[in-house]
Amino acid sequence: MTLLQTVQLERPLALLGRVLLPSLMAFWWSAVVVPRLVSLAFPQWLPSGAIPWHLNPDKEGSAANAVSAAALATAALLTLGAAAASHRRGDGRFAVGGWTIVAITSAYLAWEEISGFHVTFGRKVIASVFGIQNSQLWPIAASPLVALFVLAAAGFVYKGLHVREARALLVIGVAAWLLALGNEMLNPFVFRAVATEAGELEVLLEETLEFGGALLVGSSAVAALRAQRKESAGPGIRRIAASALAALVIVGVCGGLFTALVYRPPVIDARANSDIGVYTTWIYAGHSIVQEFRLPAPVDRLELSGAVHGSDGRAGTAIWRIIDGTGAGTGDILREGRIGIPAIPARDDMYLAAVTIDIAPPLSGAEGRRLALQLVNDGAPEERLSFQAVKDDRYADGRLWFNGAPTSPDQDLEFVAYGPPDPTSSKLRTLWRLVTSGWRWPVLLAAAAVDLTLITFVPVLLAANELSLWKRARRPARWRRE
Repeated sequence: MTLLQTVQLERPLALLGRVLLPSLMAFWWSAVVVPRLVSLAFPQWLPSGAIPWHLNPDKEGSAANAVSAAALATAALLTLGAAAASHRRGDGRFAVGGWTIVAITSAYLAWEEISGFHVTFGRKVIASVFGIQNSQLWPIAASPLVALFVLAAAGFVYKGLHVREARALLVIGVAAWLLALGNEMLNPFVFRAVATEAGELEVLLEETLEFGGALLVGSSAVAALRAQRKESAGPGIRRIAASALAALVIVGVCGGLFTALVYRPPVIDARANSDIGVYTTWIYAGHSIVQEFRLPAPVDRLELSGAVHGSDGRAGTAIWRIIDGTGAGTGDILREGRIGIPAIPARDDMYLAAVTIDIAPPLSGAEGRRLALQLVNDGAPEERLSFQAVKDDRYADGRLWFNGAPTSPDQDLEFVAYGPPDPTSSKLRTLWRLVTSGWRWPVLLAAAAVDLTLITFVPVLLAANELSLWKRARRPARWRRE
């Protein structure tokens, strides 16, 4: 008999998985997921810049990145132990080989999580074959290996994995990894094309899917290690189904409340889809810039990208006005106020920050009413305000004016107007127009719903498993069942 056939690894590895997997999940949700979701939903409570750099899962060398790699390494260790236990029990070559392939894949993902090899390698392959310099398309270069892994995993699940709980967890875990790859490819074309905040949400979803997939794969190995027989139904399948239903209800309820009470749908979106054709417009002291637009619905907030240069690090100010009339700056002033413009960091003339204009009370009126947004630099003579504009005629209903004179017809100021968060019929109509305005919003909503449900399912399941084990430990010995 070989060493692997004599050493029993099931109990210590299952105990290790029971301790490590929930601990990693507790850290990830408390330190990464919850703060970033709060920052995206309520930026006035928790600005994204206030979150420590080490809690950014997308940055190599951060603590969050190291924890994600640790989760993948834990999955590799547990699946390798499952392969050894399968060999000792004589489960067959499909079981041993399947667990070994999953262990090698998990170990590789742990290594590349902290090395970034997938991005550098993928960029080179994509650039040389397709001539595209987009690092987020690296899954195209890795698609042959991904397809081979999926085929091998499918064969393993069908022929070598007979514990139904372990089979279900492994399938969901691999699905989470595949969804993470799909999200990364969709990001530049769907999420970031819709809004910067949507792109930040995608990064969080992608990293959490990869992290949650590792925990599910590790949980699958723990379920296989704990099984006393090849065929095992037990309460595990019922817990998985109940956890999936609970996750669906949680996401549905929280998503519905957020949409109804917090979310501000963009009623005007004059941003470019990409950096092509985007340029910076400078406004000197005493000068003004005006953007015409038509009112489609009540407007509660305006956002644009701006900065001040030449202020020695001090923030600047600008006067803003909503004018009833033409872009020349004439007409009745409906709303006005003053906003702070952040300073450009030293040696970074391309830096622009988000500038928010809160409109109170919300601007409302007949749909199609012609209005104009005016920004005036009232700072010191050496201070220049910069704002982002676009030259691809994206916003055809209005045009850009400098100091009362219209510019070329294909130049428009980039800005976004948001409606109020109140649950009104106007908001419902705006949401419907948003969803039916193109293919990006439906894809984004579907992807976000599936991703959020899956990443919520993981902690719910782990919590349910821990509760079940705790209840079992409190039973009298004669009531316990293996």
